[in-house]
Amino acid sequence: MKYLCTLFDFNYLPLGLSLYESVMRHFGDFHLWVLAMDDKTYTFFKENSFDHVTILSLRDIESEDVLTAKWNRTWQEYCWTLSPVLPSYVLAKNPNIDHITYLDSDIYFFPMWNRFMMKSENNP
Repeated sequence: MKYLCTLFDFNYLPLGLSLYESVMRHFGDFHLWVLAMDDKTYTFFKENSFDHVTILSLRDIESEDVLTAKWNRTWQEYCWTLSPVLPSYVLAKNPNIDHITYLDSDIYFFPMWNRFMMKSENNP
C-alpha cells in the first residue's frame, strides 16, 4: 500500500486531478490525502466521488503555529510551508501508517515510474 498526500487550490485543480488519474493508473493499491487549499476545492471533492481519496480542509490542519506562518508569508510561500505539515498531520491522525509520500500537485506519473521505485526499495 502506498500512502500519498498533496495539496492544491482551485487554480491547480486540473493539475491535481491529473496527478490523481496518473496515480490511479500506475500505483495499484494506494490512498491519497488531498488538502484543499480553498473552499471551492473542498466543495468540489465533497460533491464528487474519488476512490482512495480523503479530502482535508485547511481548518483540519491549521494549528496556532501554522496560522502564525500564514500571516507572515505570501500564498505560494504558505503552500510550501504546508508541504511538511500535511504528511505530519496525516501520520499523527493515522497511527497505523508508518510512512507517507508528499507529492506536488503538478506531477504526472508514467508507466516507467515503478522501475525506479522498485530499485530504490531494494537499495535503501
